[in-house]
Amino acid sequence: MKKISLFCLLLFFVFDGFSQPKKSKLYGTWVLESSIFTTEDSIYKEDANYKKEMKIVTPGYFMFIVNKTSDNSFIMSSGGRAIIDGDNYTEIIDYSSRPDALNQTYRFKSKVVGEKWYHTGLIGNWKLEEVWKRVK
Repeated sequence: MKKISLFCLLLFFVFDGFSQPKKSKLYGTWVLESSIFTTEDSIYKEDANYKKEMKIVTPGYFMFIVNKTSDNSFIMSSGGRAIIDGDNYTEIIDYSSRPDALNQTYRFKSKVVGEKWYHTGLIGNWKLEEVWKRVK
């Protein structure tokens, strides 16, 4: 009986280890350093001189908030489910201050180099390239 109990306990710890989400380099708090939106005929560049944006990524979820730099006024916020699969990062908007963002899914190619997070994807027909810096 002792051997069976010990074996069951061992199996529990082995399988419990497999069920835990792997630690992603994306987990944490980030501030936006720069973003570039590219359309068919224009390029828009934004940095911290225009807006302050903070994003928090946790296992399965994300949220972000955007404020105008000049007067710290609120611009928008959104959050929802985050899916991280290798270099693919997906946001599914479950709540937002902008109704047109609700239920949207955004997919990005993503990489973390040191304390910087680079991602590129599409927001509608616009190409978005962002650089984030980890908050310590």
